[in-house]
Amino acid sequence: MWDRFFKWAGLTVEHQFGHAGFDPLVYVASDDRHLLSGFTEDKDVLHAVQHIFAAQYEDRWLKKIACAHGRLWMVIGTSDWDGKSSQERTREFAARLLPLLQRISRALDACMPDSAASSRDRYLVPSVVILALSSGLAVNGVASWTRTFLASPAFILDTEAMKLCAWTVGACIVGALMLSTLILLRGSSRLHLVLMELALVGTFGAVTTSAIVLRDANIEFDHASPIRVEKRLIGKTIKERKRLFQATSSTYLLVYRGWRGDMSERSVAVSASTFEKAAAGDTLQFEQHAGYLGWRWAEFKGLKAPAPSTT
Repeated sequence: MWDRFFKWAGLTVEHQFGHAGFDPLVYVASDDRHLLSGFTEDKDVLHAVQHIFAAQYEDRWLKKIACAHGRLWMVIGTSDWDGKSSQERTREFAARLLPLLQRISRALDACMPDSAASSRDRYLVPSVVILALSSGLAVNGVASWTRTFLASPAFILDTEAMKLCAWTVGACIVGALMLSTLILLRGSSRLHLVLMELALVGTFGAVTTSAIVLRDANIEFDHASPIRVEKRLIGKTIKERKRLFQATSSTYLLVYRGWRGDMSERSVAVSASTFEKAAAGDTLQFEQHAGYLGWRWAEFKGLKAPAPSTT
């Protein structure tokens, strides 16, 4: 569906082989001119590819054939997930397709010369660079947010304003990457695939990375004097999460009422020793800062026990 839409819109250019059965059925995501011309001249391979994609077994079908780094493999789609019997039927379907896949593999070996593919595909390097930037933003965003949750005692109070700014900056970053993609990959058969990856992974990475960079700048560059804020402890709770190899981690939380204008319950993570010391009637002490970018933020400073009674 997406292949047809982007071809119709004129954004993606797919090589046409002039084969009435092959061209409407199979989308070839390759910009290797030598490979495409070799396949065009080999009608036997086109028939093999057409038959392998037209094959269907119960509710199993071939989603795609991938070729990379000297390997050729099939991706089979199914809507049946009933355990071992489902796997056996998938293996049977794959076995039926294997002779056709071997014909395609032999044809690839015959038409590929010794020269590197990158010398024939001028879109390869721009695609790799753009996808690496998109994935890098996503990895950095996840890693940065994990760092703030696990190690930072500071937290933003005006989160809505920060989210709006992060979405704006992230949209500008994704827009610049998409514009670069349209310019660099114009005329490529994989243009829409890169754009779709940017729309999903790239947007997530750009927004999360922007949010953490803006958060850190708002805190690190704020040198104004803080004000002391105290909140009454209203409860304690422990959150346990399973990690790898069935190990569990515990997060110790002290619960209190929110800041002025927000009386919903909030919680702050503390050490196990602080959690044990906390008792009803204690006061949580915070330092509230104005924020370099104007977004208030606060930092937990400790507990204060209630004053002893004089009566």
